[in-house]
Amino acid sequence: MNTLSELRDLASRLEAFPTEQEKLEFLHRQLAAFSNLSPEEQTRQLLEWEAFREKHETSLSSMQNRKAA
Repeated sequence: MNTLSELRDLASRLEAFPTEQEKLEFLHRQLAAFSNLSPEEQTRQLLEWEAFREKHETSLSSMQNRKAA
């Protein structure tokens, strides 16, 4: 994962798994790949993921507020 679009792709792929077991197996594989990165690459990816998550939560919150209004 190097870009925000790849993080979005990861999130959408995770949603595609029908069972919790499949989701956990997928995440385990992703974590194994992540652990092979250098500390600098890990930090960069975590910061990108945090930015994506914050943006997504803000969008979701805005949508919920509009529905409530």
